[in-house]
Amino acid sequence: MADETTEFQLSCVYCEAKDFNTGRCRIAPRIIENIGGKINSPVRLTVDSGFAFCSLWPRTNGNDNVIQYDSRVTLPNNANTCKMNDTCYKKNISEKNLVIVEPVDAKTVVVSLFFRKGAEDFDHNLTEVAQEMKRERASGYLLRGCIVMQRCFIEPKEFRNNQSSSKGIAKILILSTEPSTKSLEDNPVKVTDKTKIIVQSVRRGCELENKNNEILVGLDDTVR
Repeated sequence: MADETTEFQLSCVYCEAKDFNTGRCRIAPRIIENIGGKINSPVRLTVDSGFAFCSLWPRTNGNDNVIQYDSRVTLPNNANTCKMNDTCYKKNISEKNLVIVEPVDAKTVVVSLFFRKGAEDFDHNLTEVAQEMKRERASGYLLRGCIVMQRCFIEPKEFRNNQSSSKGIAKILILSTEPSTKSLEDNPVKVTDKTKIIVQSVRRGCELENKNNEILVGLDDTVR
């Protein structure tokens, strides 16, 4: 029998479709116990391009050497890119790459929205105030339950049979939070139904460094 106290090394594979947009990190129940976690414990994963935030969830197929996680919330090392999901998967995840975190409820989250190509910014017949409120409601819906920090990207996946699942939003960039989360030494925050969402800008497109991005609303923000 293998020594369960030995540091583990898990093969990382993409999550199944059933876990898209859930923020789940599926690992063996015994490993959840070994790292002092429990079902739904929030964790920070160290990945090749930075970090991913998700919640522990048990694997049920008996393969204890595999980890699968939904990369909905990522924190890139490079602040000038948002192609996180193309590059963030490590081939292997070790014990030191899995850190249980203790998020606090977010009072306020300020965001920048990136719409999918061809997506409309909701209903242009609405007044400016009504439009702003609709963006904040859509952002809150997509962010609710997420563990985030400043500079995190949230990328909701759009399902073929439900194209409204992402509200036309390709990515959400976290510009700031209250309490502050500027450093990894800070506790991350959890977005709840009581969190105030402020949409500071709206763009169409993804690349932050692309000067040709169409700015639909707000300031031409850069990641600080």
